[in-house]
Amino acid sequence: MVPSLQFIEEASSLAYSSRTIVASYTDRKMKVEYLANINSAHPKESILRVFDFDSTQACKFRDILSKLATGPTSEMDISDLPFVTSIDGCRLILKAGIRDRGLSQVSSTDFECTLTKLTWENAEGLVEPFCQGDLSGYQWLYDLDNDIKFLFSPSGDW
Repeated sequence: MVPSLQFIEEASSLAYSSRTIVASYTDRKMKVEYLANINSAHPKESILRVFDFDSTQACKFRDILSKLATGPTSEMDISDLPFVTSIDGCRLILKAGIRDRGLSQVSSTDFECTLTKLTWENAEGLVEPFCQGDLSGYQWLYDLDNDIKFLFSPSGDW
């Protein structure tokens, strides 16, 4: 949250109404939510979605994916980040691994997503347009044959 506070301090010379807009803008949080059994034809099919974000938050998320792809970070619990809020206690840990495993459910509310560095790099590229302000559409962050799909969507829709 330090960058947000720093940005607000830098904006302190602006008119009061501008500071209010900046403060409320930075209070918005990206959401993480698990949706079970989304397809009656395939009852095990579920979605873990990252949604309701702005371009600044998309860039922060992209930067995490970049760190997973390039190696400084091998694991990140995004649920603990100051710009993220969990719906119904959903926790998401992103991991760099030697094989693409995708999302797995560790407990009723805890999930891990393990992908290779190359697949994290691909996901980083899929998130990039949202950083540029294009907040339409959505992306599935990997294409693996498993029951939990990984959705990145500003609106939460797919």
